[in-house]
Amino acid sequence: LFSQLPFHDGWCHEICPNATFDFDMTIPQFATLIATINICSLVSYWWLQEEKAPRERNFVHKFWSQLQHRALWQVILYSMVSHITFGVINAAKVPANYVWLNLHTAQYQIMIIME
Repeated sequence: LFSQLPFHDGWCHEICPNATFDFDMTIPQFATLIATINICSLVSYWWLQEEKAPRERNFVHKFWSQLQHRALWQVILYSMVSHITFGVINAAKVPANYVWLNLHTAQYQIMIIME
């Protein structure tokens, strides 16, 4: 397949004159741009600071009392089981679809969107 492409002997920009951009940035210009963005973000960081919340004294006691409720354990078990089971992926699904259904790449992308 690669040998059938028109630019297999060289890079596309060596053969196609429209494969490059008319503009570029030098390394100092790029570094200046990145430094400007970083400085602006550091200045805006001061606006985002918040006051510290008062420290919770009985956190462990409240946490333990919540752990003793049945509803919390149901949520914890559901979360654990769903993360384990929903994360299972069949690695043979994609190659099997290409072979058995005679799929092409565009058709496969449409199938993924519809899933």
